[in-house]
Amino acid sequence: IMVNGNTWPFLNVEQRRYRFRLLNGCNSRFLILDFSNIPNVEVWQIGNEGGFLAAPVNLTDLNGGQLLMGLAERADLIVDFTNVSVGDHVLRNIGPDEPFGGGIPGEDFEPADLDSTGQVMQFIVGPAMAPDPTTPPMFLTLPTLTPLPAATLTRPLALIEEMSMFFDDAPAEALLGTVDGDPNSDSGVLVKRMWADEVTENPAVGTTEVWEFYNTTADAHPMHIHEELFEVVNRQEIEIDEENGTVEVDSDSTPVPPEPWENGFKDTVIAYPGQVTRVRIQFNNPGQFVWHCHIVEHEDNEMMRPYRIGPEQPGQPGSGM
Repeated sequence: IMVNGNTWPFLNVEQRRYRFRLLNGCNSRFLILDFSNIPNVEVWQIGNEGGFLAAPVNLTDLNGGQLLMGLAERADLIVDFTNVSVGDHVLRNIGPDEPFGGGIPGEDFEPADLDSTGQVMQFIVGPAMAPDPTTPPMFLTLPTLTPLPAATLTRPLALIEEMSMFFDDAPAEALLGTVDGDPNSDSGVLVKRMWADEVTENPAVGTTEVWEFYNTTADAHPMHIHEELFEVVNRQEIEIDEENGTVEVDSDSTPVPPEPWENGFKDTVIAYPGQVTRVRIQFNNPGQFVWHCHIVEHEDNEMMRPYRIGPEQPGQPGSGM
């Protein structure tokens, strides 16, 4: 693991609070940062890609000091070393050394190698040289967030896995597409779309939509929408008919709200396998942009699509991209 361009990095810190801004810049690795290996540390999240959260989130109490970060996700943290003993402490990564499909480390997948990719960086904790003048995060009042307007359109989109014609149960590529029909009420048909196909997502300027990512693949994908920030609405289980190429929301399932640290505005969201992930977006900036999976090997292999806000403008690629 590299941090700011350094392997086996370390940072000298005092017994006080620090603000860290984190970015998962890996090619394909989901990180689960585990601060619980540092006795008596306290970790709060106050922001993500779009700025501040609605309120500080105590990751130590709510999530055992762990933070899952998909590729391109950012986290604005306050890490409190006040009660950490003087000495050397290692921030661990307990995400997998393989494609991530969700679940619990040690139960659903093997955590990263403890001697290499399971170590992120070392904190060398020393005594505080002066009183800490910063505000304890539980007393912070973050700026008020204005919710987006209600959506006028729901757009079902597909994450699809193309299986190999030569090897048993082996994927050849992942790609994006659309869903014909409304999978919330009946089976929707998966339609594969290539990068060079015509634009199918063309919201009008100023409109608000819900985009639904139906993940029919075996892995989680960090879905990134360029130009606009969004709110995570919820996630829900789906039923996939691979033989007929259809998908439908599981009528016995209940939508699950976003995690507390997913509140606020984001530009990247984890779409888990076997689920639909819903986000709400207002499209205010006309132009042509892209939406894609942020696993680099996926976005370079057809898991990227153009979309256009408003009418086609001079110089923009047309339907034959």
